[in-house]
Amino acid sequence: MTGLSINLTRFCFALLFALASAIGCAVSGPAAGLGQERPPAPSQSEDDRYIVLSEFQVWADAATPEVFKELSRLYNAKKRSHVFDLYPRYDLFVWDVARMRGWVDEARSLGCFNLFCIGDDTRTAEGHLFDSKGVNPKLKGVLFDTIAYAHEQGMMAAVEPTNLPPLRDKASFVPWLRSWIGPDVPEKSRADIIKLSIEWFGAWAPNPEIALEVEAFFDAVQEVSPGTLVYVDSIGGLWRQPLAFHRWLLRRFPGVILSHYLNTDQVPAFRAIGARNLMVQVNPSEKFEEAGQFFIYHDFTVQLLKDAVAQRLRFLSLAGVNMGYSRYNYDLFLDVIRPHLKLAHSVQELRASVDRTVPADGPGPDEVAADLVALARSRAEEALKKESPPPLNSAGRPVCFAQTPDGWVFGVSRIVDGKNADKFQGAYTAPVRRRPVRATFGLDFGAPKDVRSITFTPCFAETEAGYVATECGLDYRVGETWKPIPGAEWRKNDQRRITFALQTPLRCDGVRLIIRSQTSDGRGNYRAACQEIEVREE
Repeated sequence: MTGLSINLTRFCFALLFALASAIGCAVSGPAAGLGQERPPAPSQSEDDRYIVLSEFQVWADAATPEVFKELSRLYNAKKRSHVFDLYPRYDLFVWDVARMRGWVDEARSLGCFNLFCIGDDTRTAEGHLFDSKGVNPKLKGVLFDTIAYAHEQGMMAAVEPTNLPPLRDKASFVPWLRSWIGPDVPEKSRADIIKLSIEWFGAWAPNPEIALEVEAFFDAVQEVSPGTLVYVDSIGGLWRQPLAFHRWLLRRFPGVILSHYLNTDQVPAFRAIGARNLMVQVNPSEKFEEAGQFFIYHDFTVQLLKDAVAQRLRFLSLAGVNMGYSRYNYDLFLDVIRPHLKLAHSVQELRASVDRTVPADGPGPDEVAADLVALARSRAEEALKKESPPPLNSAGRPVCFAQTPDGWVFGVSRIVDGKNADKFQGAYTAPVRRRPVRATFGLDFGAPKDVRSITFTPCFAETEAGYVATECGLDYRVGETWKPIPGAEWRKNDQRRITFALQTPLRCDGVRLIIRSQTSDGRGNYRAACQEIEVREE
């Protein structure tokens, strides 16, 4: 090849690259040429236009190109790379006003989105956008400016917050919400929509009190900012199937939008229980089996969008957009939904579009709790089967026992192992609850004994501040009858080890500790626990 030919070839490649850059092929930020909106899709019949909400969600931005290099190294080594895998390098992520404005411009120029959502999934060197008291003072300028700018560009604005208050009740939610959607915040800087993830209500555990806590959040929003719409973002695992919680939610809040992540398979099952406002969230840079985070799964995204269209879903979300963005890919796969857009221009229009049909029936919060406890118990069966059974007494019965109406008990045999060990090394109830737990821990002697003293440790661990029994008492058994031991009752206990001495020997077949309440772990979680019970006869 001649020198002239080589130079001409290089010139052609350079020209093609320049053209590609102009339409936004770079993966590390918003495309060039912002503000040049896509032409409207070809005219469709009214019946073919049904997508009223289309969300463009970003997380904290990559601080430098090093982020994508690190993600690439992870992916090449492990076939998976998620931004969370880069922690604790929080300095790799940043909230920046100019960048967020650029993403708003990009969302608008694509012509397929009416909602710009700020997701607080990623921690930065300055923390998350939110802490347990409300909006992070260091980052509220970015949050408020981005929301105001989205409004200026004719878009609605949403926020997916994290770090909810440890106590998930209305009294705690109200001041937390006021810090970012309250009357002291300029109206232009208030979010129109809150994307409420059940993950932040302990759904993975799962949390049996989730219904009461979600209800408290909705009530708090209604008090602080009645015009703000809340939609519920679900998660994976057992939450992909309709649960008692979902049936409660649909009846308690008619018209609520319910979102699911990276899947459309569950749509028919949820529609069957009366879910009429389903949303599908697509992350073009993420799949369940693997997550690239710095490139786009184009075929996977097209597949999900086509299925969403086939099932006539009216609410869509594209999330984690700024981790692996390509204007080229977005322009192509958004063609799947363009002919079906009928985007609402305001929250009022959006509210008017939802189906408020109330399901015929639904469970209450107690039934939701019972359902989740049963599901959690089924998941714990394998672990329970592996536990050592308690030794037997002279009558052939287990020498120790435990029970709770609020779940189940792990580590029953450790009540008599002679050890006061670290947390999770004694007997304790599961799952954690968001209210005090009742439980019984006891000894069965197998034959009568003359008991002179009883020593017990009504706590999770003697070195831990949480889960210490505050209200408890001792019973004794004669034959089949249990009775309280006189004087062995504690109403405001703060001791982790208690020895109760009897003035005269107590002849009995067994003793038990009944725990009625305990301290929390400081985050609103409760469990009953007992490290040891020991009796002395001399």
